[in-house]
Amino acid sequence: MNKNNRGRLVSNGVLVSFQNVASLLPTEGETTEVSNVVKETEFGEVLRGTFSIKVTDDAKKVLYENKEEPFEYNKVNSLANALRYFEAKLDDSAITMLGTALTSKDEAVSKTIGEAVATVVKVINIKLRADAKSAAYQSLVNKYTPLEGEKRDTAMARLVANFIRLAGVSKETAVSQLVIAKALPEDYTVADFDATPLRRTKSDEDE
Repeated sequence: MNKNNRGRLVSNGVLVSFQNVASLLPTEGETTEVSNVVKETEFGEVLRGTFSIKVTDDAKKVLYENKEEPFEYNKVNSLANALRYFEAKLDDSAITMLGTALTSKDEAVSKTIGEAVATVVKVINIKLRADAKSAAYQSLVNKYTPLEGEKRDTAMARLVANFIRLAGVSKETAVSQLVIAKALPEDYTVADFDATPLRRTKSDEDE
């Protein structure tokens, strides 16, 4: 694991610092992967995308391969809904206050604020997509190269701990999202996570 993974995401298998994630935004004229909307949510949408995967064993034998592996991910449609998605308790008055704070009587200033907010929402959606893609990828790796006993329990608990750090969510939300993404078994619970002691790794110490 690379040093200082806090606030990082995975893009095409490469860890990218969250501060530099704006560089992943499409440039003018650039095409992006087309995703299909699965359903509407209170925060925005759930979409379905694909990724390429090849799982091999130590002898390089291909255990599983798919050039268009499907996965689902959340997309938020506003900054307020992004905050709500990450468990901020926002009532109507707080949302109104946020909207007021992000506007200005100066039209030019309001335009720059609007553009900045739009970029922030894009960055958040890139991270949500990358986290879901990474979880789906790891789920398949675990499925075809399974661990047993204590090692398996530790691997699952470490996945939850890493998701908490990357996404900045509670352990309850992390477990729920990873179960939905099928990165964890359906019967995995917060109690299972709490019952599994995790030794600090070198990357933890560096954070």
